[in-house]
Amino acid sequence: MKKIMFMVITSLIAISLVACGGKTNEENQTPSKEADVEQNETNANTETETEVEAMLKEPEADTKCAYCDMTVYMRDHEMGMFSTQAITKDGENLFFDDAGCMLNYERMENLDYDQYVRDFNTLDWVKAEDAVLVKADLKTPMNYGYLFFKDEASANEYVEKNSDIGAAIATWEDLDSIAAERHKMKMEKMQSGEMGGHEMTDDGHEGHGH
Repeated sequence: MKKIMFMVITSLIAISLVACGGKTNEENQTPSKEADVEQNETNANTETETEVEAMLKEPEADTKCAYCDMTVYMRDHEMGMFSTQAITKDGENLFFDDAGCMLNYERMENLDYDQYVRDFNTLDWVKAEDAVLVKADLKTPMNYGYLFFKDEASANEYVEKNSDIGAAIATWEDLDSIAAERHKMKMEKMQSGEMGGHEMTDDGHEGHGH
């Protein structure tokens, strides 16, 4: 009888150890699977961004702003640093002479597109959401007065060296607020027949006065 009891207890212990071991293996595997999923998602996002960036183009001499229909300056023009670009879900490249126009076209057409601005120092395209904005008292094509930098370090350096023109770190919300007001004014004037398709700046004149 004792022998039988010993065998039963031994069997129960063995079963318990196997069960615990299986559970431990499953627990050890779960983080690994989650890490694999996260890595796959990261790789997919990176590939998508790379594909979009490969579609970036440069404006040509006759390129017009999709919003205000005025000239979009090329990279080597003194005003070329303010030109912006958007890529639609259909792969169409849209160009704008100033960042505010890019925001207003998105607002007007109810679009969702990838937006790019030029880094002030390199003139390379930078994804808008990654750029650091600086507002300064300087002339831009539509008088928005915003510059863009690829990182905080270069933006802060510009601000420190250009206090004489009121350079200060800004946000997309700051710019969008001004753009929205401009768009509202433009729509009201167009409805009343006071102007054509060109956008009015804060001083009541059309942009590109140079």
